[in-house]
Amino acid sequence: MATQRRRGRGEGGVYQRADGRWCAAVDLGWHDGKRKRKVIYGRTRREVAEKLNLLLPQAAGGNIPVGTVPTVDAWLTSWLAECEHRVAPKTLTLYTNVANYYVRPALGNKRLDKVRAPDFTAMTKGLLDKGKSLRTAQVAHQVLGMALRAAVRQGVITSNPADRVTAPAPRRKALETVTAAEARKLLAAAAEDRYGALWTLALTSGARQGEILALRWADVDLEAGTIHIRQGKTRSARRTLPLTDVARDALAGMERGAPDALVFATRNGTPISARNVLRAWHAFGERTLGRRLSFHSLRHSAATLMLHQGVPLKVVSDVLGHAGIRITADTYVEALDALKADAARRMDGIFTAA
Repeated sequence: MATQRRRGRGEGGVYQRADGRWCAAVDLGWHDGKRKRKVIYGRTRREVAEKLNLLLPQAAGGNIPVGTVPTVDAWLTSWLAECEHRVAPKTLTLYTNVANYYVRPALGNKRLDKVRAPDFTAMTKGLLDKGKSLRTAQVAHQVLGMALRAAVRQGVITSNPADRVTAPAPRRKALETVTAAEARKLLAAAAEDRYGALWTLALTSGARQGEILALRWADVDLEAGTIHIRQGKTRSARRTLPLTDVARDALAGMERGAPDALVFATRNGTPISARNVLRAWHAFGERTLGRRLSFHSLRHSAATLMLHQGVPLKVVSDVLGHAGIRITADTYVEALDALKADAARRMDGIFTAA
């Protein structure tokens, strides 16, 4: 039986139960012919009063969910069905796999409104204890956070606990790049390689492998010295890139096909397998530089070389097709740090000049 205690000024219906816990009830009005209310609990009067002060404005605005709140498992099913209409198939597959293999086993039976910030920490610890990578833990945190954010937007829950906890941050790996001297060596050797024009374009433009393999001759304007990247989900990914002279010469030396023909194709004109391109690149890199390089190292190398040549960060970001300059700055932080040090040395030259 609850024992009523004297209320503090402005606390509303805060009272102490016989078991010592403090609580308060927030009236949510009539729904489906029944009076609904939300009861909140705490260890102290002050704790409950603070919760009550937060909930009262939400109740007045009709922003507190009424009715059965789904479990994480049920909500993920609903959220993934919604994602099917607004994300790319590969992204949906990623979300689904992460939800099924990492989020549901950890929190699937928990009600959405019962998920707390420590649950994210516990999920991360559980994944790491099972030998999963920090990156896996980070993605699981992000997917659950996005699902809960959608639940807040739809009024299923009132707040997202993901906003109150920091996502696990994987250790940053050093970017794999080539030096200017190595780049010149690669370009010289590319002239004698079957895929030489492809390596040249990747190293000088910073375009992604998928973007290059999707190029058609209608996208190549040798007279203007540009290529048009039409692949990509965002406006920034679909862009026009200027060609370097060495890339333009390499493309000009190829047999030009019909406008709708792929620039880089098999001898039968069919798309080249990305796996075969990667295998050929690994062999070319080992043969030319004596080490195995990822294909993405060409993109990183192009960006790093541009930055070292003084190309503004915003321009590099646009060339790479990043959604924002912050992505570029975060990715190439080491190159930018080196440029900052060089800027300091140049300033010293001004200040100490006779």
